[in-house]
Amino acid sequence: LREFEPLCEGYKEAVKRVEQLMAQIEAIRDKWNDWSETQRIIQMMMRTIENDLLELRKGTDNSEQICSELELCQERMNRLETVCNYLSCNLASLHNRSSTQQSPPIDFTSELALYSNALIQLKTRFEKEMGHVRSVDKATLVRSRKRMHLKNDTKMTTIQMRQDNCASAIHINWSIKLLFIVAAIVAFTAWFTTSSLVPWRTTLGPHLDYVDGPPPL
Repeated sequence: LREFEPLCEGYKEAVKRVEQLMAQIEAIRDKWNDWSETQRIIQMMMRTIENDLLELRKGTDNSEQICSELELCQERMNRLETVCNYLSCNLASLHNRSSTQQSPPIDFTSELALYSNALIQLKTRFEKEMGHVRSVDKATLVRSRKRMHLKNDTKMTTIQMRQDNCASAIHINWSIKLLFIVAAIVAFTAWFTTSSLVPWRTTLGPHLDYVDGPPPL
């Protein structure tokens, strides 16, 4: 029995290692599925962002939507990087444990770099498109302001002309009234001057009033 004790201990240790290895492999399998699913989601989101960028270039105002999609895509990239680090470490550990495996462990950093570069390119394109849209909007705003200024100038000119016409009409009206008053005064003065009843009223010096009429000449 003593001869079988080391064998039993070795068997128990081997079973324990296999259990640990199986648990590690199971965790790696779950992370692998997570890696694949995250990759698929990122690819879909990037295609959606590319389509949205095309719509933005055509004039559709979807910049806020694109910003939100880029943020979500960046969150997925962070998750993908976390899974990548986990898989790289655990697969390297498995590779070191297995003495019979000759191939190098799988490296996920190259794939992660591809997605990172693709996301950077999308962000750069979005910034360029936003700059193009802002320049177009600015030019449109300048043209609109010019048209508004032109309309305002036209309105001000029309109002000024109306005010000038009203002022001219009022001035002419007052001139006619004043001329009429002056003409009436002149006519009354002429009648008063040429009247035979009181011609002496127009002479200078002291005036006398006669009861029985003026003396004979």
